[in-house]
Amino acid sequence: MLTLVPKHRIGNYMKGTLNYISGYFYLVLVAIVLSACGGSKEVSTAIYTVHDYKTKRNELVKKNYERRFEGTYTNDSMEIIAGDYFELLKRRQRERIADIFPNSKHFIDQRRFINSSPFFENYIRTLPKGGLLHGHSLNLGDYFWLADTATLYQNCYMYTGQDEESTPHGTLKFMKKAPDTKWREVSSLKEILGEDFEEEIHNSITIGKDDYPYENMRKKYHDCFKRIDGLLRYRPLFKDYIMNMVEGLVKDGVQYLEFHSSFNGMYDLERSYQNPEQEMDLYVTIQNKIKRKHPGFDFRIIYNVSESQAKMTLYEHYKLALKMYESYPTVLAGFDFATADYSEDEMDAFVKTYLEIKADPYYADIKIPFHFNPKEGDKELHANIYDAVVMKSKRVGYSYELYKYPALLEEIKAYNGVIEVSPISNQVLGYNTNLADHPAILYINHGYPIIIGANNKGVMKFDFSHQFYVAAIEWDLDLRGIKKLIMTSLEYANLPDWKKKDLIDIWKKDWDAYVKKLVDQSSEMF
Repeated sequence: MLTLVPKHRIGNYMKGTLNYISGYFYLVLVAIVLSACGGSKEVSTAIYTVHDYKTKRNELVKKNYERRFEGTYTNDSMEIIAGDYFELLKRRQRERIADIFPNSKHFIDQRRFINSSPFFENYIRTLPKGGLLHGHSLNLGDYFWLADTATLYQNCYMYTGQDEESTPHGTLKFMKKAPDTKWREVSSLKEILGEDFEEEIHNSITIGKDDYPYENMRKKYHDCFKRIDGLLRYRPLFKDYIMNMVEGLVKDGVQYLEFHSSFNGMYDLERSYQNPEQEMDLYVTIQNKIKRKHPGFDFRIIYNVSESQAKMTLYEHYKLALKMYESYPTVLAGFDFATADYSEDEMDAFVKTYLEIKADPYYADIKIPFHFNPKEGDKELHANIYDAVVMKSKRVGYSYELYKYPALLEEIKAYNGVIEVSPISNQVLGYNTNLADHPAILYINHGYPIIIGANNKGVMKFDFSHQFYVAAIEWDLDLRGIKKLIMTSLEYANLPDWKKKDLIDIWKKDWDAYVKKLVDQSSEMF
C-alpha cells in the first residue's frame, strides 16, 4: 500500500532521513579510518587548531622533499646557508625573466637571454656537475668548431645542388675531387662569399630561431646530421673533434663522461675504415692524452646499435661488443641494444646467447652493463623496452613516455635502475612544449632516480649547463635537488667501486669549494 506523507510532515521526515544517512556514512568513514590506522582509536590526521594545520602542512612538505631528495639531507650549516642563497638567486632570476619568458617559451627563444644571465654564468656554469652519462659521439661536440676547422682542410667539398633524399643542399664531405659540378670546394666558396658563407654553414648544421615553425623542426634536425655526417666520420678530423668535445665538457664542469658510439665506420681520402677496433684505438689515444692534461677526468664508451646497423643481427652486435669489452676493459663501458627495431626471433636469439655466456665460467668476470636508449616518440614507447627491463638494463634512456607505464617504472626502481632524461632535446623536437611540465619532475617527485643527459647538444647549440638551468628554474630544484642529480650521475657511472670512490672524492672537493663560494657571497641576503 502507498503511504502518503502529509505536507506539514515532509520537512521533518526529510530531516530525519538525512540525519540517519549522515550518521550511517559517518560510522562507515570512521570504520575505514580506523582500519587504515590498524584499529587505533587515535586519528593522527585530525585538525582541531591552526597549530595542527601548520604541523600537518609542514609534515607533508618535508615528506615530499625527503622522497625527492633521499640521501642528500645534511645538517652542514655551510650547505644550508648556501642553499638559502641559491634560492635567493633563483628568485631574482625568475623575476628577471617573468615578463619576457613564460615557462612555455621555447628554449631556442630563451637561449641567448639565458647565456647573458648572471645567474647562469656565475652559478650554473660553475657547478661541479659530476658525470655526463648520456649523449652520442656524433652530437656532443661543438658543431661550429667542427665546421670552422673542417673548412680549413684541403679537399673539403659542399653539395650545392637541390635537396636529395640522402644529400640535402649544404652537405659537407671530404673527397679527392668533385664527382660533378654540384660539388664545390669549400675553400673557393669562402673566398667568393666571405664571412656570410661561414654563417650560412653554421645555420645549415644547427637549429636556430630562423627555423620556424618549431613544430616542423624534425626535418631540419635530420637534415643537419646528413649535412655534417661526412665531417664527423672523416678520420683525420675525428680525433681532434673528440678532443675538443672533451675539453669543452671539462670547462663546463664535467668530471666524468660516458657517450654512445655506433662504430659505423670512418674514412679518409684513400679508403674507408669499417673495423670498430680501429675507432677504439683512437679513443684509447685520446683518453691517454686527456688524462695527462686533466688527471681527475675520465671517459668511457657505450657500444650503441643504431638503425643503420640493422643488417647485423643483435646476436652479432653483442658478440662484437663483448670481444671489444675484453680487449678494452677500461674504455668500453656498456652495450646499448634497443635503438634499432628487432624481431621477436632476433631478441630470443640474443637472450639465448646472453644466458649461455653468462653461465660460462670464462666470462664470469666480464659483465658488460646493458643500456636502453629508444628512439624518441610522442605516442608510445619503443617495443623493446620490455626486453630491456626484463634483462635489468642499468640505465633507461630518453624515457619521455615512460611515465605512462607504471609497471615498468616500478620494475626499474625495484632492480635499482636509473632513468635518463634530455629535456631540452625533448622540447626542441616538439615532444614537450613546456619544460616546467617535463615528465622528469614526476619521476623526481615520486622518488625515481634520474640523471640528466645532453642528447643533441651540438645540433641544438646548448651546453650541459643549460640542462641544469632547466632543473633549477623550470623544475624548481633547490641546491639539495641539484646535488641529488649530480650524486646520482656518479653513483650510476660504469666504473669499478675503487675508481668511483676516487671520482666522488674529486667531485666532493669541487662541491665544497662551490658551496663555500655561495656562503662567502651570501651577505647579500641580509
